[in-house]
Amino acid sequence: MPSISIQEIATAQRYACQWLLLLFFFQLLFCLQAQGNHTPEAERLIQLFADDYTTKGPKSEKQLNAFIAVSDPGMTFELTMVALSGNKKFYTGNVADWIQFLRRMHAEGSAEVVRSLKKIELLHQRPNTIYATVCVEFAQLINTKPVVKGDEYLHVLLRKVDEFQWRIINVHILMIETEKFRGMCLCELFNSKGTSNISAKITIPAGATYRSVSVTFQMEECDPKQKTLLIRITNFEFIWLATGQVYLLKDGTPCKLNGANAELIGVAIEQKDLFSLIIKKYLFESECSQITFK
Repeated sequence: MPSISIQEIATAQRYACQWLLLLFFFQLLFCLQAQGNHTPEAERLIQLFADDYTTKGPKSEKQLNAFIAVSDPGMTFELTMVALSGNKKFYTGNVADWIQFLRRMHAEGSAEVVRSLKKIELLHQRPNTIYATVCVEFAQLINTKPVVKGDEYLHVLLRKVDEFQWRIINVHILMIETEKFRGMCLCELFNSKGTSNISAKITIPAGATYRSVSVTFQMEECDPKQKTLLIRITNFEFIWLATGQVYLLKDGTPCKLNGANAELIGVAIEQKDLFSLIIKKYLFESECSQITFK
């Protein structure tokens, strides 16, 4: 048997390495070509998705049908909402819940919601899947004034279903409030020593943070038999009847109730209902849409 020299072995190893490198090159070229074939169509779909999502006003039936057409029947939908206070809400659903969300996303209560596209990031690309993040700014407006501002991050996962078509199989929306000018206010009540007055510490939204304001409700009995109370605060005077009706006094005449000098503003069964009514309607109307008591 002929002997093999060290030089021949080295030459064989060199040729083997060259073949391996050549094979790797062709595999890489194939992958890049595959990505080049699918990426433009997927990117176009993601861009249309982002454009339609940020369209102002209610979604048209044409837009909703377009969303349905590119959504996989088994699609999953997740929504995480993070308030300025740090409180979180989490929802999950299917494609029907996703379409329902799109139907009502232009409004939040009495506020109009306006969205604007910031950027699109393609985070993961493979021949059969693409994962992208759509970054959006949103603002809730009442009479064109912002009451809430924030950011949305839409994490979208697409799957290739044939040579030319893609479908959305998962959407996860992370909605983060960054500024709040109107919303839930927190109220803490304290009895004033030696008087019948009630002190309140009210925490209200103030842009990127919250601020606290202290007020005092001066309480005075008008008629002990009828259990009628007079409430004074800042420049306002109110009468609270035992039957629950709350009146705003107009002429500054305390404990005098008639049609000319009083305006019925609501009904309060409990003391907290009374303070909530006054705070929302007369003290912090622009800041407090709801009151919660601690």
